[in-house]
This record gives sequence, C-alpha cells and structure tokens, in this order.
Amino acid sequence: MSTGRKISLAIACMVIAFMVAAVFVGPRLVQLNQYRSDVVSYIEQQTGRRVEIGRLALSIVPVIAIRVDHFAIGSAPGFPAGNWLVVRRIDARLDFSALLHGQIVIRALKLEQPVLDLFSDQQGHWNFQIGPPRGPVQIPPDDPPPFIIQGIIKLTLDQGDIAARELQPNRQAGPSVWNASGLSLNLGRISAAELNAVSGAAPPTLTSSPSATSRELSSSTTGELHIRLLRVSNLEATQVETSVQVSPSEVRLGSLHFRFYGGQGQGAISLLLGAPAPHYQAQIQLAGVEIAGVLAQFPSARGQMTGTLSGQATFSGSGHNSEGQQGQGALMVHQGTWPKLELEPNLVQLLKLAKLGSSSANLARFSLISADWRLAAGVITVTKLHIADQGAVVDSSGTVDLMRDGRLDFQGDLRMPARQNALSNLLAGITGGRFHGNTIDVPFVVNGTAKKPALGLRATAHSGSPF
Repeated sequence: MSTGRKISLAIACMVIAFMVAAVFVGPRLVQLNQYRSDVVSYIEQQTGRRVEIGRLALSIVPVIAIRVDHFAIGSAPGFPAGNWLVVRRIDARLDFSALLHGQIVIRALKLEQPVLDLFSDQQGHWNFQIGPPRGPVQIPPDDPPPFIIQGIIKLTLDQGDIAARELQPNRQAGPSVWNASGLSLNLGRISAAELNAVSGAAPPTLTSSPSATSRELSSSTTGELHIRLLRVSNLEATQVETSVQVSPSEVRLGSLHFRFYGGQGQGAISLLLGAPAPHYQAQIQLAGVEIAGVLAQFPSARGQMTGTLSGQATFSGSGHNSEGQQGQGALMVHQGTWPKLELEPNLVQLLKLAKLGSSSANLARFSLISADWRLAAGVITVTKLHIADQGAVVDSSGTVDLMRDGRLDFQGDLRMPARQNALSNLLAGITGGRFHGNTIDVPFVVNGTAKKPALGLRATAHSGSPF
C-alpha cells in the first residue's frame, strides 16, 4: 500500500472515530444542566419575571440542539401569583452559521404540552408582557459581545391548552373568557420584532451584519392552527381549523372552519395589537345549527326554542369595553317551536268561534323565523323580524337593551286568516285589527325583558291588555 493511501486511510479512521465520539460521548461532555441556575438567573434578569427550568441538555450531532424539561415563567406584577406559561418539554435546533455571526436563529422550536394561563386587566395589560431588565448584564471587557436572538424559522406547539381571563377590579381572577384545549400550531419564519411586539420587550440591537439564515426571517409569518375544543363564554366549538398570519401589529385567522352544535361554521377573525386594548374583527357564517343545543348552555334560555339555525354575522370591538362592541347580521331558524308564543286556551277557543286564525291556532310552532339585526352601544336593534307558520304571520321590529337586563321594546302586526262576522268584528274593534280580504292584521307590542316578555295591544283604548 502506498504512503499516500496509508495517510488517507488513517485520516478517514480518525474522522470516523471523531464522529462516533461526538455521537456517543459528546453530549455527555457538554453538561449543560450544570449551568441551569445561571441560565435561570440570566432569563429572570432580562425579563423581570420568575423562571423555572427542570433540566437542560445539549447535543451537537447531527445539529446543535437544546432540550429543556419543564419550563415555566411567572406572571407580571399586579396579576394573580402563578405562571402564565408552563411547558412540559422544549426542543430547539439552532443554526450554526448564525452562531458564527453572534446571532441566535432557531431553525426549529417545538413546545410539547404547553399550558398558557393568560390574564388581561382593564387597562389592556397582559400577564405575559415582559418587564424591563433588572440591570445591565455584566460582560468582561475581553469577552465577545452577547448573542442576539433574531427569530425562529419554524415553531410547533403540540397538544397545548390556553385560557384567557379578565382581571376583576379587586385584582382577583375572573371567569374564563375563552379557552382552547388540544391545540396544535405550526408557524414559520417568526422575526424578533414579532416576538417583541407580543411580549412588550424592546427590539434587539444588531452587533454585526445579519447572516444569510437570519435574512430568511420576515416581518410576518404564516401557519396552521388546529383546536380540538374551543370554548367562548358558554358556547363550544369543536374541530376548529384555520390558517394563521402573524405580524407585529395583527393576528389573522383565515379560512376558519369548525363544528358547532350539530352544524358547522366558517369565517375569519383578526386581532389588532397596536391599541392599548386589543381590537378584534370577526366574520362568521353558520349552517345547520341546532338552536336548542345553543340555548341549553344558558340556564335562563334553556328550552325556549327549537329549530335549525343558519345565518351570518360580523362583529368588532375591544375585549374590555362591552358597550363598544358592534355587529350586524341576519339569521333564520327553520321548523321549530317557540313556547312563549303559545296562546291561552280560552283565547284559542275565542279565536275559533270568531273564525280567526288556522284550525290549530298554535303560534308557538313555526316554519320560519328570520331577523336582520345590528348591535351598537349595548343595544340590539332588530330592523326586521318575520315569523311564519301555516296559519299566521308576524312582522315586527324593535330593540333589546343588553345593558338593562335585556329590556324589550318591539311592535308589529300579526296577520292571520279571518272571516267577518259579528264576533270577529267585535274582536277587531277591541284589538285594533284591520281586515284585508280573508285576513286580519292585529297590531301588538312586546315589552318587559327577554326572561319575562309582556305582550299587549297597540294603538287602541285597550293597549297594554294581554293579547
């Protein structure tokens, strides 16, 4: 064997030996966990928040990767004690070329079973916002400048749970506004500006020209979000799937699809982050929803209506100002019942004797309810309410004041089949009814509250008497 071949063979053996040592021995030589307390102190100093780390591990083959077992970070001062984020395990793969330029670019960051417990107060502050550093980082003069985090190429959250609550005036935790369980998220290309915009931290300062890898990061990121169960107030949606677009000033959920009480929904939601309190805009469409299942989630409305709901709506507003919520839309309910429209038995007999209405004379069973509405300043204005069954039609309009226990103020007309005779003419005179061929229009008003409506006559001497 020639000398050159012997040298080449020796070098190859040395490379193989080094690789084997790196794989099996290298991770053990870099005992990163012994620096755990120093890492905790550094993060606490830079964020102003309490930090917990269970264990740290570093591997260098085949890529530089850091593993964190149990990571937790505490809430901002002024919020209930506890952690706003707890993660069972974090795996981060770093970019080697970025490290050579004094920058940290995370090529892949995976959070397993993260639990986020989020609070917001009346001023729009959140418990996850990062505070100012507790003091300057002491770096020896001869040491190189500190590393700067530039961003994340790919972020994955697996089987997470998130809950958002509002802080009460007494600084106690309020009920959950919304929560999501079984959450999986995939995002790509998250810049440091986006991370800082959400956390409230100052943007990083570059100490050198950006590497080619850090230039892969952009000012916005896109991805996909899947939620097994989403609960907003008393309502639940399942199998939620949506695209996600994140920028420093806005989070957009597009192509939103979900299952909702036997039906399905779709739409889009955007959350504007620039204002002191986040501002939202939403567009939702529903189809095939069993309204009895929706109302069953509210004790005061349980059993009040059945039928199949469809419609569309748009909403906008701030999370802390209920009076500032705005919305509009249209809805329809097909083939259902509304027990509150059940007529008194004696009145039913009187209508039959007067040959008014259908043979059933049961307004509580309808074929269609349709309504056009808008919401502003805590008041729902129904510009058009139409109720139809085989024997009667109701056309009405009015308001529901949400700021006054759902106070009602409606007026309209009930149209039903009629034959003119002495008794029907007498009833028409009492009720203010007007004959139109083979039908009669009876004017009415509805007052009271949504829980206890009061039906009466309109524009007659007997106005206010029960109809």
